[in-house]
Amino acid sequence: MTARRHAAIVLDMRSRSTVFRHLPASFVAIAVALTGPGCGASVDSKTALKPVKASTAPHSRDKVATSGFISAADSICNRLNIAIADPPGTVLNNANLAKLAPRHAALERKAVSELKRLVPPASMASDWLKILAYRRTLAKELAQLGVAAGANDAAAIKKLAASKGRVHNQLETLASHEGFRACGTASSGTIVPLSPPAHATRPKST
Repeated sequence: MTARRHAAIVLDMRSRSTVFRHLPASFVAIAVALTGPGCGASVDSKTALKPVKASTAPHSRDKVATSGFISAADSICNRLNIAIADPPGTVLNNANLAKLAPRHAALERKAVSELKRLVPPASMASDWLKILAYRRTLAKELAQLGVAAGANDAAAIKKLAASKGRVHNQLETLASHEGFRACGTASSGTIVPLSPPAHATRPKST
């Protein structure tokens, strides 16, 4: 290389250096990036400037799904609780218990069948199975309670009433923990009855 050619190259390099020193830092960074390895392909300006649509965060989707599931389940349970509520003034003697318990147990089983068709969020699946199991147990014991009442079996009534009380407490605790309301409650009366005294007066038949 001749001395003249060498001097021309040095002069050109100094000139470029001076130009970059006067450019904004952001422009220089862009220029370097575009001339770096792997950037030979052209960039579509429309694609490059297209905003990225924010997706719903996983925990937000789970929250929405859980809220919808709880609402659907509570709607079924609320209808059940209204249906099995004892009429005002109902006297809980064995005669009424034997008459009401089978009907209420059937309504409970029907509600459980509806609840089983709901698909819970994965995070709630295990507890949901327990809630269904508690309600099935309540329905079963309620039917047994009707039989015991019809036979005036005070010992069986007392035992079943105590068991139903424990199961209902477990149901209420778990359902409340998961955010349910109606599915964690049950009407008073035939759900957890007390065996009436032997001399209790039965209501007059109409």
